Amino acid sequence: MNNSKSVSIETIRRLPKYYDVIDMAVKQGVKNISTSVIAEHLNLEPILVRKDLEQTGAKGRPRVGFVAAELMDRIAGSLGWGSLNNIVLVGCGSLGSALLGYKGFSRAGFDIVAGFDVDKGKIGRTIHGKKILPVSKFKDLCLRMHIEVGIISTPAEHAQSVADLMAESGIKGVWNFTSAALKTSKDVIVHQEDMAASLVILIKKMNSMKKEGKGQE
Repeated sequence: MNNSKSVSIETIRRLPKYYDVIDMAVKQGVKNISTSVIAEHLNLEPILVRKDLEQTGAKGRPRVGFVAAELMDRIAGSLGWGSLNNIVLVGCGSLGSALLGYKGFSRAGFDIVAGFDVDKGKIGRTIHGKKILPVSKFKDLCLRMHIEVGIISTPAEHAQSVADLMAESGIKGVWNFTSAALKTSKDVIVHQEDMAASLVILIKKMNSMKKEGKGQE
């Protein structure tokens, strides 16, 4: 079920968490679920959950809440889940291999069809059920399968050349797991996944909380 209503980026980030809470409840036999229950599980304000769910077009009933199964369909539709989107990955080292095995992609309707590498020790192997192919076959496969999304998990010094290859191969969206600042044309969207920066933000939040705690003593 695809939902035509516009859903904000912040809401999109929270919706999968709601889905997991509802899914767990359904597996326990729950038929209806309220925003308060979802909010309690995730330590959020019920009004925030309610506003997020309104963006999916879901309709709850006073004192009853939402029909859990229908709400899951609404969330899945808003996230674009259900239609399989093929993805390719370049760089099958430790991080790349972990991404190849991540089960959450398939649940969300994504399938990494193949991994690519230049390491002869990796080429020809199967990692988490995914065949590892030489980079020389990348362009042909992407054009043949009309693939538009690619993941880069190579060493940073090789990321730009991989991004260039992706652009030549019809890729329109690049998920970059390296620290390299990629230069691409305007018709290619790059999402930078900087895990080190995320960890720094976490540490800063922890230190800030510690300072606030000392101030209250």
